[in-house]
Amino acid sequence: MKRHSGRLTIAVLALAGAAACSTGGGAVHAADTGTPSATGGDRTWLAALHQANLAEIQAGELAKKKGTTPAIRSVGAMIVTDHVASDDQVARVAKSLKITLPSSAAPADAAAASRLANESGGTFDHDFVSTMMTGHQKMISKTQTEIAQGTEPQVKNLAQSTLPVLRKHLTALRKAAPTG
Repeated sequence: MKRHSGRLTIAVLALAGAAACSTGGGAVHAADTGTPSATGGDRTWLAALHQANLAEIQAGELAKKKGTTPAIRSVGAMIVTDHVASDDQVARVAKSLKITLPSSAAPADAAAASRLANESGGTFDHDFVSTMMTGHQKMISKTQTEIAQGTEPQVKNLAQSTLPVLRKHLTALRKAAPTG
């Protein structure tokens, strides 16, 4: 009888395991495996914002030092402050969703920062404003798309809070633009 009850116990345990798997008890969720839970579009937008933040922080630091007018230096400081805060939020959301962010700015943005680093005077001011306006316009467009089409609530909320900051920067850049 003992031998028979041992087989019965094994059979019951095997059935219980099979039942758990078929009812979802054995389901593996993204949080359990480290698999990202956000869609491709959400991940793409987070990565793009992170890379833009890295580039704009670098450009803003240059403007704080190399800008020839108080307006350029002030916009540079604002861009640094706001994009550091933005990137902190991006990192927090990415971590909670188990998304790995790029480690550097996009190649085109890195090239623009390198170009800015080698410029001075009015040429720097003009190129800084032009480069930052183009970058902000592109990021505004991507952010509007994320708000309209994103699926992950944390990412959409970040996009909604980011959009007014990007617009504020664009307005400040227009006002600081060198004339002539």
